[in-house]
Amino acid sequence: MKHNDRQQDILMAAGSILAESGIEHLTIKNLANRVGLVESGLYRHFAGKEEILLGLLEELEHQLAAILQEIDKGDDQTSVDRVQQILIGHLEFLATNPHFLVAVFSEGVHDFSEPLRTRIRQIMALMKTSLTSHIQQSQHDGLVRDDISPGSLAQILMGSMRLLLLEWRMSRFDYDIIPKGHQHIAHLILLITLNNSQ
Repeated sequence: MKHNDRQQDILMAAGSILAESGIEHLTIKNLANRVGLVESGLYRHFAGKEEILLGLLEELEHQLAAILQEIDKGDDQTSVDRVQQILIGHLEFLATNPHFLVAVFSEGVHDFSEPLRTRIRQIMALMKTSLTSHIQQSQHDGLVRDDISPGSLAQILMGSMRLLLLEWRMSRFDYDIIPKGHQHIAHLILLITLNNSQ
């Protein structure tokens, strides 16, 4: 769903509230105050909190798809380089847009509705499919260990990144995740690659 300018403003304000105060403070009243609307005015743009969260998740999926598309355009990269770039792209996007982490990782967000759960599953599937494809190519090229299936390796990488980002989220984003994240990703690549490929 394409959002108009006013809806984009509301989503950005919702993201700010999420990053600053968490999902419990993302109320229609707080959001209306933030964007200078009365509550009834906000309801002209979104049906409620759930639809706002869905809008944020749609934006996250769109942005991640664009990152993956850009990585796939690079001709001068090995398949392992692409795996690493997917993880780095994910990290760097979330580092500059931490409200998306709050939207995905907040306690109770998965209890809202099936559409929200479906959107989160789609985002995970998008990442897993892309990683699995490049890991499979890396195994074919003899660059990555092949004693573990591409799907399982993708899941291991995603799970490790999720823990890294969740720890950052739990710290209330009080440190620069980029250096730690880059080092973490380098170690993950080292774990899955064969000795002669590095």
